[in-house]
Amino acid sequence: MRGVLLVALLACSTATPPPTDRPACPSASLIKELHAVAFYFQQGPTAVARDHLARAHASALAGADGVSRQILARLDEVSRRIDTDAVWAQTETEQLRLAFGDWPCLPETMHRRFHAALPPIP
Repeated sequence: MRGVLLVALLACSTATPPPTDRPACPSASLIKELHAVAFYFQQGPTAVARDHLARAHASALAGADGVSRQILARLDEVSRRIDTDAVWAQTETEQLRLAFGDWPCLPETMHRRFHAALPPIP
């Protein structure tokens, strides 16, 4: 009986751990830049948003997941349209802001830390 228990314990200790449900996330620096882009497109100035957008593209070269690539593409579209269709751009940016709240790669603690580094919302 002891031999069976020992074999069972050894098997458990060397078994591959079960996969997690958490998706692979991009780097924190890319997430931070994406968040800053959305913030500045919503709050202004757009020139600062575009600076962060350029940094987000540079960060994405090191590894972006599917979600961050979609966010980046949507922010590119906001950048293209914000000067001619500000209402659409604000609505799209608000939708992205809401999506950030559901993104497992941007937990609340990280989100608060990012906001702490941004200027206060008027």
